[in-house]
Amino acid sequence: MGGRGGSFAGSRSSVDTSYQGKQYARAAGRGQTVDMMAGALSGLGSKTIAGAPEAVQQINAVAGNPNATITIYRASIGNSINQNDWVFLDKKQADKWTKTPMGRPKPGVKVITKKVKAKTVDWTGKNLEFVYLGK
Repeated sequence: MGGRGGSFAGSRSSVDTSYQGKQYARAAGRGQTVDMMAGALSGLGSKTIAGAPEAVQQINAVAGNPNATITIYRASIGNSINQNDWVFLDKKQADKWTKTPMGRPKPGVKVITKKVKAKTVDWTGKNLEFVYLGK
């Protein structure tokens, strides 16, 4: 789930985020956080929704409540979820990134989780993928 080169513009973190690439800067800040997404679910298609039931449940549970707590997931070789990382709201989606296209485990890649406020997770506009905006 990582890009190549460059860190997010304006980042002053001591954490190395060079893996994020420029696509993170473009995706972040769409202005539609998880608590605002319930109405957008119907436009995603039944296959997308069926493939991520935990994400749909979390989105519906926090509708209209930006301070509600949700769980985010990320496949990573590290132990933290950083600002501007792409994340999922469904563990099964993150699990897919721990394996190669042939289904073999990627060495050292595991799913990490974090409890965050709904307002700190922005929708990328692509399927049920999100960007963590918190710190």
